[in-house]
Amino acid sequence: MNVLIVEDEDRLAGQMAMQIKGILGENTKVLGPYAESKKVLPHIKSCEIDLAVLDVQLQNDRYAGIHIGETVEALCNTPIIFVTGLSDEAIIERTKKINNCFYLKKPFDLPSFERALKGITLISGSASDGTETFRMSFWPRNRDKFWVKRGKSEEIGFEVGDVIWVEVKGRYCYFTEYTQQRDIIIKRALTDLYESILSLYGDTFYRISRGVVVNTYYITSVLANSVCIKAPGTDQHKEFAISKDTRDRLLELLRNRGGQGG
Repeated sequence: MNVLIVEDEDRLAGQMAMQIKGILGENTKVLGPYAESKKVLPHIKSCEIDLAVLDVQLQNDRYAGIHIGETVEALCNTPIIFVTGLSDEAIIERTKKINNCFYLKKPFDLPSFERALKGITLISGSASDGTETFRMSFWPRNRDKFWVKRGKSEEIGFEVGDVIWVEVKGRYCYFTEYTQQRDIIIKRALTDLYESILSLYGDTFYRISRGVVVNTYYITSVLANSVCIKAPGTDQHKEFAISKDTRDRLLELLRNRGGQGG
């Protein structure tokens, strides 16, 4: 995996490079860090990057990182993490027009950078039984689809609203999708998935236990110690255990939204 770093603060650039290798593995190749736009273009033109970490302002150019990001999007469609100490709303809004990006405000701590990396990186593999697994590939800001990456180039999208529940099985999270009646298997901690991705969708997803997140729009009944989920027009249904405190919070959410709890 190749990660491009464009950052003109030497100390921060070094810290990010070390953390990228620590999280993504020692085989990760860091391109840079670079402090000038002109040195970055050959990497972008050859589309040899899998992830770009870009400082928005380089030296006296307030939009240098934005220009690089727009070029990355146009030529490579590669995920981007923008970092900046600027609070200019015009700049922030411009970054939001770029697909597959995440915005990190300086100063940030290293755990925040780690969460950003885990939310946007592309890795695939296989479960112990040989079943193909995926990682979330794009930060799903204001999107109606999750995107996962298979191999080096194929992107697979599945509708957020089609996910009935997410369940931990061993070291994997199983996204159960009702329209295709399949599981999307992702090797990642449920806490990370919930905090960095699923929680972005408001009250659509709710974590009812350490190992289960449900789509609240598919809840058919809330019993004394369990929640029943069913996908419309299919035989897919399941009952999950729930604690009293979590049950009470879930019922409050459903009632405030106008949902039905039993």
